[in-house]
Amino acid sequence: MADQDWNGLPYGHFGNAIYQPDEQTWRFEKVPVLPRILRPIGDPEIAVPSSRFSLSADDINRSTEQPSIKYQRERTELVKLVPTLQPAAASLQPLLHASEAVEGASGRHDPLQGTLLSFGRIFDASIRRSTQAAAFVSGPTGSDLRVVQVQLQKQGWDDSRDVWLEVPVISGEEAIWKSGGPPIQQVYFAQPLETGENLLAVRTTSRVLIFKPVLRKAGPNRLHLKPLFEVSTTDNDGVPYADVSFNPWFPRQFAIVDQAARWRIWEFRSRESSDASCVHASANDEETAIKSDLNDGWARLTWVCSPSIVLVATRRALRLHDITTTPSKLQDVDVGISGTSGWILDVLGIPSSPNRALVLTTTHVHVISVEDRNGEVRARSTMRIRHFKSSEDITLRLALFCDEEGMLFTMSMSFRTH
Repeated sequence: MADQDWNGLPYGHFGNAIYQPDEQTWRFEKVPVLPRILRPIGDPEIAVPSSRFSLSADDINRSTEQPSIKYQRERTELVKLVPTLQPAAASLQPLLHASEAVEGASGRHDPLQGTLLSFGRIFDASIRRSTQAAAFVSGPTGSDLRVVQVQLQKQGWDDSRDVWLEVPVISGEEAIWKSGGPPIQQVYFAQPLETGENLLAVRTTSRVLIFKPVLRKAGPNRLHLKPLFEVSTTDNDGVPYADVSFNPWFPRQFAIVDQAARWRIWEFRSRESSDASCVHASANDEETAIKSDLNDGWARLTWVCSPSIVLVATRRALRLHDITTTPSKLQDVDVGISGTSGWILDVLGIPSSPNRALVLTTTHVHVISVEDRNGEVRARSTMRIRHFKSSEDITLRLALFCDEEGMLFTMSMSFRTH
């Protein structure tokens, strides 16, 4: 019943009990209250249908092939496509086995895939202010970017016309950008704490692209969607990227982490500039120290506390850095990762509390607080909540909901359908 960890919440314990002799009642330090629960209003509706592969008759017939026939056919097609592989044709079958296993595993869950739906704001030239928009993955292979305007719609109840709600609906002006390449692995809008550039980042296996969507004053296609800047893996020794994030205090700055846990900070020269330069990079000694913490290439970076402080996470380590100093590492943050099975699964900044971040591990949710006292920046876990989910489920993700009364976070499993 009770979690007696060093800083875990005491489940099942009501605190110290005090007896009130005059009223002949007991008073407890902790009073149980009903939790806040999210309930849907009405039935869900499909705003945008998902795009799926449409299998041809040949594909359907091939799915029932015997493994030996299938591997022989695939080997023949591969040699026909790349004739230079003919001398090594006998060695291809084990590689086909391994490739099939990797595709099957990533089809169920891809650890390198980030958020594929992001909400943000774009500038509307007709009203001279920003408006809400949604960006998400589209296309039959998931390689297209779709940006759609989000507008408020009045919705009420059949038995009362005096009460209604303004509900955001994905509708209005939209635009599609076709990458013509591999599937998109992350879509992320900048989330400025105050005002700033309305930038959008898109990450694939081969590059990171920065967009600045704009709604023009008039025309048949008002929503302008064109890449503003590109960072390719060819400039990174061919190592794919794992995460991209914007600086909430200074959105012209963005960070990219690759699958080798190397990270770089890029910055646009001005509001109207389409050229960015690298202003900070992780040092060689920092990269060497973190390589032992890599497992499946997963890594995350988020800003916290100030425009110069970042948290960098791999599966086995969480580190605090100051991008204005060299070396930049300030400290290792303890989130109770021990043994060989414990992993970090997700990291989220908290917009309503910029000096805090949420870290999800295989056993707990940590609230990490970062404080700057007399010029010394330190981070610590101020709260640790046992989530009691399966410690073997690495698909767990955090979702954050903030309102005027506080913050609510939920955990969800990531899955893909075919």
